[in-house]
Amino acid sequence: TGPGIVSGGTTLNPTINQPGSYTITVTNTVNGCSETATVVVGQDITQPVAMATAPPITCDNQSVNIDASGTDTGPNFTYQWTGPGIVSGGTTLNPVVNQSGTYTLTVTNTANGCETTISVSVPEDLTPPPAQANAPPITCDDPTVTINGNGSATGPDISYQWTGPGIVSGGTTLNPVVDQPGTYTLTVTNAANGCEGMVTVTVPDQTQLPAAVATASPITCANPTITISGNGSSTGPGFTYQWTTVDGNIVSGGTTLNPTVDQAGTYTLTVLNTQTGCENMVSVTVGEDLTPPQAEAGPTFELTCETTTVQLNGAGSDSGANFTYQWTGPGIVSGGTTLNPTVNQPGTYTITVTNTQNGCE
Repeated sequence: TGPGIVSGGTTLNPTINQPGSYTITVTNTVNGCSETATVVVGQDITQPVAMATAPPITCDNQSVNIDASGTDTGPNFTYQWTGPGIVSGGTTLNPVVNQSGTYTLTVTNTANGCETTISVSVPEDLTPPPAQANAPPITCDDPTVTINGNGSATGPDISYQWTGPGIVSGGTTLNPVVDQPGTYTLTVTNAANGCEGMVTVTVPDQTQLPAAVATASPITCANPTITISGNGSSTGPGFTYQWTTVDGNIVSGGTTLNPTVDQAGTYTLTVLNTQTGCENMVSVTVGEDLTPPQAEAGPTFELTCETTTVQLNGAGSDSGANFTYQWTGPGIVSGGTTLNPTVNQPGTYTITVTNTQNGCE
């Protein structure tokens, strides 16, 4: 007899399912004598204690240990982990895992067969911090510039590191000062998870000098004022021009590419790019050719009754392909544009010699 006899209550080996006192009565059917004995059946169904916590998977820690300290320990306990990324230690209290997800621990007490199952979540924090940057150009007006890293992540766990060819200062800030064009890289690091964000920005080079070109012909008797040519110099809405001289004279157009001048001398053109502040200079020399040609009318002649015509002699004058002659007087018969005209009247005769290259006479 007893509280939880399932079967075999009239045999020597009944099956029971409850703790308590069980009494067996043995009867001798021959003489009618009987004897009883009692046994107490105890109970051990205590579940083992199971506890677990887990840190996140991060860029710094791509594999982590799950911590099951606080779980029952001893020779009678076994452990079994299941989950998506168990690297090692799957039958220990501290498995190594390399994937986020849900991990399940089953603790078994081999002494009583009881087991406890718990689950723990391994999160992940692999998000890189945002990194943004833009930069103005290096110019002649601005040989040093500040790169703008605003828009990148900020906070106590965030650090910055710039690399590039010309960092002057602020290489660990969001706004470094640089003095060279080129490619600059910002690395933003989140110390909380070890993740890095990177961005590359180009600092343009706008220090190219504008073109400055000047040519000039000489001042001559034919051209007492000339126009200097600045053609070939940079042109456009962002360019200005300024001519200067120490020993010449600018008549007009001193802020154009083609000034008018009326004196020999050295003239300097300064071309300025107002957008970058870059300027270039070129000088040109304006020569002069004002030398008059030699003119000689020759000796004096007399007309007589016998000598009614004479040939004048301008042979002492300059001669050549670029010289022309013009005689004036009362009786030129022929050769008025040569060195030796024929005349038939007394009087004064004048020769004008002209150099066609410079217009001087």
